[in-house]
Amino acid sequence: METARENIAKTTRQLRRQAHQKMQKETLRFARKLKLEITDEDLTSTAGIGPLLEQFQKSPLSQPLAESLPLRTGPRSLGSFRIALVLLAGFLRGFDSISDWEEFRRDLHFKALFNDQVPASRTLYIVVPTRQD
Repeated sequence: METARENIAKTTRQLRRQAHQKMQKETLRFARKLKLEITDEDLTSTAGIGPLLEQFQKSPLSQPLAESLPLRTGPRSLGSFRIALVLLAGFLRGFDSISDWEEFRRDLHFKALFNDQVPASRTLYIVVPTRQD
């Protein structure tokens, strides 16, 4: 006979599995709507980041991300969601650590994408939780 604790654990696993499956279906449905077009225009290596971020914000994935972020309410704060988008753009661009950030932050297209409001690397150190071993 199952104990109450085992029953709760089993139900929790089932709910997580269902939520994961639902998220996968929504992601696939969203990916099918994304339309890519070939162009002869000169593009920079950051040219596709803007449309990808716009689509991400419209996708069902953006709400769980926004809800999971801590609230940032300083007079100069860009807000947690915007900082998360900046980090996402950085990862899409190819930086693999916060120490690469200053070089990435100087990219003119990237600065234009975020209206010249790109946080300094020290801000990212505060936002990104550090791993304590």
